Amino acid sequence: MKNKFDFQGKIDFNDIDLTSPEIVIETLIKDLSESTNNIIIGKIEEYSGPIHSYTDNGIDAIKIALGNTSRRVNIQEKLGKISSGRKKYEFYLNTPLYEHYKFRICFISFGVGNYPVEIVLDQGIVDEMYGEDEDYILMCDNKDEFEELIINIINSDRVIGIMQELVRIHQIYREEKKKEQDAVKKAIGTNKNRPKESGCK
Repeated sequence: MKNKFDFQGKIDFNDIDLTSPEIVIETLIKDLSESTNNIIIGKIEEYSGPIHSYTDNGIDAIKIALGNTSRRVNIQEKLGKISSGRKKYEFYLNTPLYEHYKFRICFISFGVGNYPVEIVLDQGIVDEMYGEDEDYILMCDNKDEFEELIINIINSDRVIGIMQELVRIHQIYREEKKKEQDAVKKAIGTNKNRPKESGCK
């Protein structure tokens, strides 16, 4: 019996590099840290909050919750791709001596197939790389595209400027830490040189 389907040329069955996007970033930030003598570190961490701009409905949402209004349900939302496997991460830079300050570069989001990956990028970086008023949501279809994008982002003037700021923050807190250590050493030295009090009175 003849097969009724011929997917030749329609579906690509070749093996491709599907390295997970967060692993791609982890590899790049190791190089980044080494290149900055570990003064600047990058981090990629799971993120649970919203990654797109959204409208807060406020009172309308409360009305809906209380059943005071009706809402049309679009059945099309129930069709198509169905998966709970979407992952979200944030990618940011900071310096180990002062972890209270960080610069978030982007969010990334992708499904169970790893690609395409969605990148929600800092608007300032978008303006520099693509021009003002360009969309800050980008898509990369494969690992090579994604890796090249992240490298270009890190090499952008805006991110270089942030890294310079992080170097200065590192220097400030390194000096403060040194002063604290010197003060402790001095206090210990003073106590050592102080004559011991006799137990007799």
